[in-house]
Amino acid sequence: MLSRKIKKKSVVPRWQPYVFIAPFFIIYIAFSLFPVLYSFVISLYQWDGIGEKAYIGFQNYMTLFTKDNLFFKSVGNTFLIMSVPLPVLVIGGTMLASLINSKFVRGKRLFQTINFLPYLTAPVAVGILFGLMFDQQNGVVNEALKSMGLLNEGLYWLKDGYLARIVVMIMCTWKYMGYYMVLLLAGITSISSDIYEAARIDGAGMVTTFFRITLPLMKNTLTFVIIQGMIGSLQLVEDPMTLLTGWISGGQSAVAGGPDRSSLTMMWYMYDTGFGTNMNYGYAASIAYATFIIIAIFAFIINMLLDRRGKDGE
Repeated sequence: MLSRKIKKKSVVPRWQPYVFIAPFFIIYIAFSLFPVLYSFVISLYQWDGIGEKAYIGFQNYMTLFTKDNLFFKSVGNTFLIMSVPLPVLVIGGTMLASLINSKFVRGKRLFQTINFLPYLTAPVAVGILFGLMFDQQNGVVNEALKSMGLLNEGLYWLKDGYLARIVVMIMCTWKYMGYYMVLLLAGITSISSDIYEAARIDGAGMVTTFFRITLPLMKNTLTFVIIQGMIGSLQLVEDPMTLLTGWISGGQSAVAGGPDRSSLTMMWYMYDTGFGTNMNYGYAASIAYATFIIIAIFAFIINMLLDRRGKDGE
């Protein structure tokens, strides 16, 4: 009889577990799910955030995909800007991670910290730094090129569309190299040292070990890094914005995207549409959903290609 009473007292009420998990779902619904769904609702309206909403259905999407040449230019700019840094970051990050993981590097912690610091630097500080470096009059880059005899006079790096895009690529590569290195280093260190030891006993060199052991065993890590890098590149906004809105003509740029709108990315276009020159929340929300669709399609394609390549390799 006593044991039955003890068992009854020790039984946990059915509602108690839900109390512990409820805060997570409340926060998720309030700050993640609801904004996503509400932004889709807003995309069906024409609204400046102040006046009355005017329901226009899918007109924003029809205009975006059929008449908005600036949106297609922002899509092209985004892919052009990511076309160089992303491969360099993946390849360079893999090489740096392999170098740190080897026995030939001393002071590995210091090396990792130095490479990771740019990623922790505020975007505004990075924009100011590269704005000073590529300044036409007193920039370090122009002075270095002139001292080597490659230039007679300084280039207007941030006032030329083509050159400004190159500067954005260089800045993104410098800033995110350490981040990619850390992700890829985690994948390399997860490989058992016994495998490397067996390869060394069999007479495999560093190059053979890297291509026959390290890369195949890092397939999942590389897939994750490439997809995440592509998604991050398609969401690029603050890096070109902080660089090109503070140094064009010595002040704020009059046009989003820099000279000739050559560095206008999809997310920058969305931001400028919603909070900049136009103040059209509905159209900005439609740009956000179009960007999401593009990201989802390319993430699926890359994942499928990498998975098929891995199966063919097996």
